[in-house]
Amino acid sequence: MSGQPIFDFTGKSVIVTGAASGNGRATSLAFAHTGADLTLGDIQAGAMAELAGEIRRLGRRAEVVQVDVCDEGQVQKLADCALAAYGHIDILVNAAGVILRKPSLEYTLKEWDWVVDVSLKGTWLCCQKIGAIMVRQGSGSIINFASGAGMRGMVGYPAYGPAKAGIINLTKGLAIEWGRQGVRINALAPGFVNTPFNRAILADPKLTAARVANTPIAAKPMEPEDLVPAIMFLCSEGGKWITGVTLPVDGGNSAR
Repeated sequence: MSGQPIFDFTGKSVIVTGAASGNGRATSLAFAHTGADLTLGDIQAGAMAELAGEIRRLGRRAEVVQVDVCDEGQVQKLADCALAAYGHIDILVNAAGVILRKPSLEYTLKEWDWVVDVSLKGTWLCCQKIGAIMVRQGSGSIINFASGAGMRGMVGYPAYGPAKAGIINLTKGLAIEWGRQGVRINALAPGFVNTPFNRAILADPKLTAARVANTPIAAKPMEPEDLVPAIMFLCSEGGKWITGVTLPVDGGNSAR
């Protein structure tokens, strides 16, 4: 990022899960560029340490917590670390998730559990543990990562699609429950983004071309940085009346 930032999050404390790569990494750096201090959560300790170094070189603070978002105790440690470091938690971005694309009849129960646990249970645990702090302080904004796969049926996503549909419904329910306590919860449904998440598709020119062909306003995959303005808007004062929404940022793909 360069030039005058559109958003100003100076003094804000932000937690990002799945921070080590892809959408989580881009989101973490963007918040640092706009003045926030970060608590980074991911299972990849080495990559997180590198990211924390980048953030500190920008003059911002960065705490690092190696966390499996499926583990209640580790998620609580993430929340406690952020609160101890900064005294408050203003924003949570739940970017942690996994995907496994294969025919439904070939899925094992272990594979299904893995995808649903990391994506849905992990999002729930982070919302609950960190949301509890936000409710107590009377303010906060949470962004969950959903997907178009949670809005419509898609072949080859028998665990990922239901997990993302669950996140969309969870977002609505928590938005209603915590709204009067000053906590807003929204979700983002990204389009086809150039991240390690989509490595298998990106490695196949035909599959990539097919995905891009379904996107009305793009001739190439999106980049993680393309999601950042929507996330920041939803977390900003400009989005103060928005809660319980799942916003597609997909180049118009969801309009089909």
